[in-house]
Amino acid sequence: SGSGSPGAGSNIRIRGVSTNGDSAPLILVDGIRVGDLSAINPGDIKTINVLKDATAGIYGVRAANGVIIIETKKGRKGAKPKFEFGTYYGMQQTTKSLDLLNAAEYALVKNEMFIRGTGSPIFNNTDLKMGTNWQDTIFQNAPIQSYNFGVTGGGENSSFSIGGNYFSQDGIVGGNKSSFDRYNARVNLVNSLTDKLTLSSVFLFTHEERKTLPENGLGSVLYNTINAFPTRDIRTQDGRYEYLLEVNDIINPVAQIENTHNNALVNKLVGKQEFEYKINKNLAFTNRL
Repeated sequence: SGSGSPGAGSNIRIRGVSTNGDSAPLILVDGIRVGDLSAINPGDIKTINVLKDATAGIYGVRAANGVIIIETKKGRKGAKPKFEFGTYYGMQQTTKSLDLLNAAEYALVKNEMFIRGTGSPIFNNTDLKMGTNWQDTIFQNAPIQSYNFGVTGGGENSSFSIGGNYFSQDGIVGGNKSSFDRYNARVNLVNSLTDKLTLSSVFLFTHEERKTLPENGLGSVLYNTINAFPTRDIRTQDGRYEYLLEVNDIINPVAQIENTHNNALVNKLVGKQEFEYKINKNLAFTNRL
């Protein structure tokens, strides 16, 4: 994963780093090219195969970084409808926070630094107790949940497989300000028009809503969290956010979360209509849209 935030994309490397700047593999779901794995519900997957050698050559230059072939669940002709439902719910939390100075320890260290530099301390009173633990203000318990539904079956000359999924995850940093919600829907239909002619229809729909916070490096929420002064409060006496203006590149991480509005909305629809005519048992003609 590119980061620990909900909905972060995955970096998949099968054949190392490419020289053309694009190292992502080709991902095929039921023969349909998809940009990333978020387009498919894990509960719909039947098999996964990875091609990384010469066998990937049948997919052309796009397969230079390898191929991930995913087949979803399919129905069977003449089978009675089979229903599946699965769900889980959990809570996420940090396993460990950094052991930083509290307010009293910070004041002592700061005074020692100023005494050695300018000859006078900056804090007249170092009995400041614990002060503000900024990590406690930022990290929180965050829910994660998933609901999956599917039905498969078939008639005399056809089969079907239909699935849907809802996935939701809040961030342990920012809560719903760093969250990810995804809806997946899948339809897989196979119709035998004649003994030799088959029509296959596959449609995949994904709806994603993602909220993100600044992360990774200077200016990120976690950077400000571990560098904010423990001697300062979250809010001033008049109720406004304290902005820690003494240092240019450090701001109040609680205020930063509150004032960040970075929302992304994505709808993806991919699919195929495929005719296959069996000329004989060793040769078939396929036309795919």
